[in-house]
Amino acid sequence: MSSPSTLFVGGVRARLWRAPRPRAAILFICGNPGVTSYYTEYLTQLYEALHGQCTILCKGSLGIDETRPEAPPPTGVWPYRYYGLEDQIASQSMALDTLRDLVPPSTPLFVQGHSLGAFMALQLLNMHADQIRAMYLLFPAICHIAQAPQARITRTFLFMPVFALVHIMCWILSRIPRSWLYWIIGHTSLRYSPDATADLVTRPYAVATAVYMFHDELRMIKDIPQHVAERAKDKVVRSYWGQGDSDSWSTSFHRRHAESALHLDRWQNVMHTAPPSKHTSTECQDALPHAFCLRHSEAIARITSRWVQADGPGPHGPLG
Repeated sequence: MSSPSTLFVGGVRARLWRAPRPRAAILFICGNPGVTSYYTEYLTQLYEALHGQCTILCKGSLGIDETRPEAPPPTGVWPYRYYGLEDQIASQSMALDTLRDLVPPSTPLFVQGHSLGAFMALQLLNMHADQIRAMYLLFPAICHIAQAPQARITRTFLFMPVFALVHIMCWILSRIPRSWLYWIIGHTSLRYSPDATADLVTRPYAVATAVYMFHDELRMIKDIPQHVAERAKDKVVRSYWGQGDSDSWSTSFHRRHAESALHLDRWQNVMHTAPPSKHTSTECQDALPHAFCLRHSEAIARITSRWVQADGPGPHGPLG
């Protein structure tokens, strides 16, 4: 399997799978928390499925993934300065520019986003529509996030006593032996990515930044704006959703709203049929979870690689 190289984009750690002769380029935007290590297996599988002909860049979130002092200052204020959702969108815009500089000018550019990353991907489309050929939205949290069942649970972390307790717990975890921390993580749903989770909970203010970003999500992720839908009209937009209401972040209500706003056609058998249009919506039939990157990277990589192949990388034929 190919291993990515590490670089820093805007002061934040990023992973790069660089094709020797790129026929396409993909910017992948993480969900919340934006830790690149959670997606390394998925993006490696995707790179291999595309036969090493696609350059892939994945940049972590400011203040959550490894962030260096040269990163721009945070602009969020609640109750103190933090890296908010606007900061993350601006940082991903910088990542898009970086990716464009890494490949020849004629290389078609695809943007993938998972969960909150799908919302940020749509914001990039609004800002850089002339540069982007296709948007791929995986288990997307792109509308009315406050109505998601999981949001009602996560909202409790915004209460100061609960938040303070979580912050204290992270402080304690950062000071215990790594082997003990792995044992604790091994008894949670994050046991499949122990290194990434250990880095997250022991990095100063990373968990706090993730919580405050959720505060921004509640404020910003509501209706899909008409001007965003207009930008998407002439682009390829493909979305992949959890089965029924199994995804507590992106339910069937959210899927129907997105299908209406973005004019998405149902495309169920994505492995064996051609897309019915440039705008498609696929409901998972295999009970894959929202956090697919923990255990089901290969399954999603097979699907998204077919998307890239179906949408065509350029004048020299399909990838592969």
